[in-house]
Amino acid sequence: MFTSVDYEKFRALRITQVALQLEELLKDDGNDLKTPEELFLTAVDEALEVRRSNRIDKLIGKARFPIPHASIEEIRYLPARGVSSVRMQRYAAHDWRADPTNLLLISPTGAGKTYIACAIGIAACHAEHSVHYTRMDELALELVIARGDRIAHQNLLNKLSDVDLLIIDDLCEASHKSSHVKQKIMRSSLGLARRLCSGSEFNFA
Repeated sequence: MFTSVDYEKFRALRITQVALQLEELLKDDGNDLKTPEELFLTAVDEALEVRRSNRIDKLIGKARFPIPHASIEEIRYLPARGVSSVRMQRYAAHDWRADPTNLLLISPTGAGKTYIACAIGIAACHAEHSVHYTRMDELALELVIARGDRIAHQNLLNKLSDVDLLIIDDLCEASHKSSHVKQKIMRSSLGLARRLCSGSEFNFA
């Protein structure tokens, strides 16, 4: 088995995870008949999967979903929601980075818009897209606070526009004070090209 000195070398080469996976494979008697090449390639595949899983977990955590366990597969396709499994699978597979798209979720209050929005966002994270979730009131407050500081305001806009998918929930339930910010966002004056917005109704008058 590998020694602590070996692991120092692995860390220097940034292949510690490969070494860990290989060591586990070598401990398994069921792998005795496999060639060193087969074991090494298996260890590489498993290490890559561990890294991918860690990246996905980091993306989901960074997105700040209120329902971090939401899943496309767990959605109940109720009549009030007006969505089909085929359409949801299409959203789940959408390449938000290559094909910037605006998506509006409109349904009565309590129909599960937040869950669906989170499920789509989490599916995007599993495709290794960067996602940021926010509510309209929270976003409006952030913009108002940053407005007095040109650098802070630009940094906030950069943060919002740099993600592959920006989810703005409760768009229509926003307070009157944030209505002008809502109109600004929906008319694209912030330059946000990839948005998923949810609300009970939309009125841009």
